[in-house]
Amino acid sequence: MTPSLDYHALAPELIVTATLTIVLLVDLFWDQVGKRQVAHCDHRRAGGDGSDLDSGC
Repeated sequence: MTPSLDYHALAPELIVTATLTIVLLVDLFWDQVGKRQVAHCDHRRAGGDGSDLDSGC
């Protein structure tokens, strides 16, 4: 005899787990993209000629 699962009872935990996993993955990759953008802007700013003022950095 196999036990039956009540999927309606498990749904809230599954939704929370899936949401947290997605948020953590997005945060992981978003952080890398953000660091790359900041490093790019800092590199341009090191020139000191003021050309980065209108570049969106």
